[in-house]
Amino acid sequence: MDFIFDNIYIIAVAAAGLVQWWKSTQDAKKERENPYRPEEYQPQNYEELLEEAERRYSRPAVPPPLPPSGPPPQPSFERNPAPTLLKKLQASPPSRQNVLQAAQQASAVEAELARQAAIADQLRALKESKKRKTEAAEAAKRVAETAAFSGSVRDRLKNPVEIRNAFVLKEILDKPISLRSTTA
Repeated sequence: MDFIFDNIYIIAVAAAGLVQWWKSTQDAKKERENPYRPEEYQPQNYEELLEEAERRYSRPAVPPPLPPSGPPPQPSFERNPAPTLLKKLQASPPSRQNVLQAAQQASAVEAELARQAAIADQLRALKESKKRKTEAAEAAKRVAETAAFSGSVRDRLKNPVEIRNAFVLKEILDKPISLRSTTA
């Protein structure tokens, strides 16, 4: 009886595991006997069921139809003409309203082209300034690296990168560990 009270937690966990296992075997048995569950086949789930069935039982891919037999068409290397931005005027004599509309459209196109050119100039200037900044940063970094090497030994040992490099160089330039004497 003392064993049961001393190990009550272990017994409770084992009992819970057995109950869960028994319940899962019973559920599996019910599923095998009656796989149809009407609560899952509601009209709102119909599309989801179709998608799931399509994923499970996907149809084989059908290749595209073959082109008609005969020699293949020759590729054309000619450039297409640039699209026109303005509508061509009709063959009838232009009225004053059509002329005004065409002029407004032309001025709108010119304004848009000017705006795009200004944006392109701004982008070019931003790229150049970024390039100058990165070049200045790289130059400052090179100057800092050369200044670190030209300082005194005490200044160089304050830099953790220099200490790491010193250890690596010591290991490279010293005798191999296997040839070093164990008594120092």
